[in-house]
Amino acid sequence: MYKKKYGYGAINTARAAVSSVNDVGSHPLVCRFMRGVFNLRPSCPRYTYIWDISLVLKYLRTLAPSTGLKLQSLSAKLATLCALVTGHRCQTFHAMDIKHMQISEGKATFHIAPLLKTNSPKNPISTITLRAYREDWRICVFTCLKLYLKRTKHLRSTTQLFISNYSPYSAVTKDTLARWIKLMLNKAGIDTNVYKAHSTRAAASSAAARSIDFAQVLKTAGWSRE
Repeated sequence: MYKKKYGYGAINTARAAVSSVNDVGSHPLVCRFMRGVFNLRPSCPRYTYIWDISLVLKYLRTLAPSTGLKLQSLSAKLATLCALVTGHRCQTFHAMDIKHMQISEGKATFHIAPLLKTNSPKNPISTITLRAYREDWRICVFTCLKLYLKRTKHLRSTTQLFISNYSPYSAVTKDTLARWIKLMLNKAGIDTNVYKAHSTRAAASSAAARSIDFAQVLKTAGWSRE
């Protein structure tokens, strides 16, 4: 694994797996080897710094009024707003289904039926709530959602929230959602050679942590620990 350029984390995981059936993982030579791997290829966060969420919000404000957008732009804007206000993965947005949606005054709640990466026996059910942002309707995810539902009502051939932009308007994949979000980041001036769609989780959570309790950030983003 070392010769194949795997890092410390991957090699240590393999070591732990072997150690579950054999105590070779605790051999002094193995321990010494692992210390060397850590020194040469330490586990590092994917991003050493994260982009400013205000840059993307500034660009999304230019995509207003949303009523004048093509379906492709409206879809990408909604997906990006969902990512920024919830801090969840594309897997979650892919699982959002209008059959399990409840709209009330100023908010829409989605009950996520499929199991997600963040689900566990202690956290078996996921719920996503998209609230109205009355301070600026141009970046209000609830306003964008209602328009998207209205625009796609007579087009969709599936109850999955996000559908393709062209006939037969079927459900999109997680990769398509990631591509839409990445497109919005790129147009906002974010270096998408470095930052992928997944980086919205870190950017959104970093921004939220500056104003609310971090435990709430973890809960909202579906993280179990810091």
